[in-house]
Amino acid sequence: MIVSMMRSIVTFFIFFAQVLSASSISVIVPSHWKHARFLEELLDAYAAQSRLPDEVVISLSEAGRVDPALLAHLEQKVFPFEVRILKTDGVLYAGQNRNCAAKAARYEILVAQDADDLPHPQRLEIIAHVMENPKVSHLIHQWYPGEEGHTTGNPPPEWVEFYDDFGSIPLVQIKSLKDFTRTEYLCNGHIALRKALWEEIKWPDNPRGQDLLYNVLLLSHFKNTHLLLAPLTLYRHQYSSLDGRAL
Repeated sequence: MIVSMMRSIVTFFIFFAQVLSASSISVIVPSHWKHARFLEELLDAYAAQSRLPDEVVISLSEAGRVDPALLAHLEQKVFPFEVRILKTDGVLYAGQNRNCAAKAARYEILVAQDADDLPHPQRLEIIAHVMENPKVSHLIHQWYPGEEGHTTGNPPPEWVEFYDDFGSIPLVQIKSLKDFTRTEYLCNGHIALRKALWEEIKWPDNPRGQDLLYNVLLLSHFKNTHLLLAPLTLYRHQYSSLDGRAL
């Protein structure tokens, strides 16, 4: 009887851990060494989120070129979530850095975030709300131009300071590339997906355009991509690496 009770207890804790993992979020951050200077500001922004991440995993390439004092400060600073910095001496492109962080991530929902951009204060809470639906496995939202003011030509979507009704945010399921390319200001690098999808299809190694290509691959393979029509990332174009170098 004791053995039976112990088995029941173990089964309960396994089930609880699975439920917790399924609703928990790993923020994955690719960072070129030049973008290490933005990491503290980014982590502070996530510490101020209405829904905290369960962990932030940073893949930092060419880490040996970063000021050791900056890294020491980051590693000693206390945040209200676990922060892990994976250091690589070699050159990695953004997709390769994302794969490193995704591989190390412990939780089921992966939320990608570039080191040089900033999240909307409710970004994670909104993503978690949408992905409570198990049918949503690959989610792309929009971006808003930062101070530099980069646009696609047409006016950007409205930046809402505070959302009080997540259900009112338009969510569109698409199954074709035509539908995907029809929507402007999509934040290809700042997606959310379930780790099970990443296990099947990983970011490509391309030096450029790997984020767009990855979304196209996921859309083509699974035909289950959802677009959240709200800008949840402040895109700071002036800090982006546009010369084909590693990020």
